[in-house]
Amino acid sequence: MEIMYLGLFLTLFLYIGVPILVLISVIKVVDWQVEQIRQRKLRYEYYEKKSQKEKGNLD
Repeated sequence: MEIMYLGLFLTLFLYIGVPILVLISVIKVVDWQVEQIRQRKLRYEYYEKKSQKEKGNLD
C-alpha cells in the first residue's frame, strides 16, 4: 500500500510539480533579463548625461 502512495506521489510530482518548477524558473529568468536591460539603459542614460555635461563645460 505504501508503494502505491509513493508511486502516486512521484507521478503527480513529475507531471505537475516539475512543469510548475520549470515555469517559475523561466519567469524568474525573464524577469532578471528585463531588469538587466532596464539597468543597462539607466546606466547608459546616466553616462550620456554626464558626457553631455563634460562637453558643455569644455566649450
